[in-house]
Amino acid sequence: MKKVFFALGILLIGLTSAAVGSQDFVGVLNDAPYKIRVPDEDWNGVLVLYAHWYYRTSEFPAEAEAAPGGALMEDSLLARGYALAGSNFRGTGWQVKEGTQDLIALSELFDGLVGKPAKRILVGYSAGSLIALKSAEAGPLYDGVIPMCSVVGAPGVDRDGGFAYAYDTVFGWPSDWGTWYDARDGLDFDRDVFPLLYGQLMILGNPGDPRYVETLGKFEFTRLLFDLPLNGFYQVPSQSPDPRPAAVFLMVAATEVKAEIEAKAKGYIYGNAGHVYSLTQDEKDYLFSLGVDADWYLTSMNEGTNISPANPQRQYGEKYFDPTGDLRVPVLSVHSINDHIYPAYFETRLLNKVQSAGREDRFLQVYTDGFGHCTFTPEQLLAAIRAMESWLDTGTKPDPNPSQELSPFHDIAGFLNPATIDPAIFVWPIGTK
Repeated sequence: MKKVFFALGILLIGLTSAAVGSQDFVGVLNDAPYKIRVPDEDWNGVLVLYAHWYYRTSEFPAEAEAAPGGALMEDSLLARGYALAGSNFRGTGWQVKEGTQDLIALSELFDGLVGKPAKRILVGYSAGSLIALKSAEAGPLYDGVIPMCSVVGAPGVDRDGGFAYAYDTVFGWPSDWGTWYDARDGLDFDRDVFPLLYGQLMILGNPGDPRYVETLGKFEFTRLLFDLPLNGFYQVPSQSPDPRPAAVFLMVAATEVKAEIEAKAKGYIYGNAGHVYSLTQDEKDYLFSLGVDADWYLTSMNEGTNISPANPQRQYGEKYFDPTGDLRVPVLSVHSINDHIYPAYFETRLLNKVQSAGREDRFLQVYTDGFGHCTFTPEQLLAAIRAMESWLDTGTKPDPNPSQELSPFHDIAGFLNPATIDPAIFVWPIGTK
């Protein structure tokens, strides 16, 4: 492996070599660390660009990753002839605007360093799925786009804001955090939020604690309200590489992430106006067995649906969070039906957008059975990329049914026939008046 380090201005710093058989360019472009990797031999002419998920400061990798998961996925794709490029963007946090621009600049840098690829495919994970979708609407730079474990955008704000609203309803929102819809500037999850949340979750680890049933009931009300699976809500099973329970992840989104987004938008973008929160009778009966009067909580929430962001913040959210569905290039969306943080019902809102824009001919959704958020295998990512290549080469949408021999997902572990999936998992949990 040759490694060539560049800064803005293209300064050669050093060379190394190893056995992975690639030429690497690593550096900083417009204040954004990047990595480009190209096979030494038999490059197939395809460049795969990677838009990463949300990085908190404590999670920011020292070096940019050119594929999700770093070296493991990079080497897997390189061995199959793909060139790769990824950027850390210009900082941590919500970087949809900045990340979109940084990947355009990185793509142009690749052309200058390596040459123009025959195909450019953009892959976005989680928050990076918004970069992918927005890029698919913007124009012809990318030939195909693959959003994976999509968070969709404004619907995600609705759900994450609703989670904060439910937590406020059952536990109370500490004034030091701001309000459920307008976080205090500079709110830090580790310092300000986690000590209280940790104490509440620790109660659930001790059934003998006199507060156990009440605390469990409150958390269960919040979980059921947004159709989040029990598996992974409090503790992620050992088979998943994602170490964060959904209860913790969503509180990060509802506090620290919210504060950061509000700073960018210069005001809160979360709201609940027009929403209706509900549960089934079976869910209410279960909660009653835990001492929870679900109807009382639901009435309280539905009577308080009067929070709406101002026009500038709403417009900011629409611009940087909410895809229009007006796709200009083929888009292959990949989601796990067992995503414990952003469930498959997010795909419903995405499909509705595409249908409203009349772009269904440019849109395909496929599903895996893996557990966790963005926990796709190298084989599954490769299958998605090859499916996109086939679509671009033939002009025909790939068959999503893995039982069909001509499907690019045939015999790839974990892919599901969409026709066999329970349609109930695609129902969006928040109603509207």
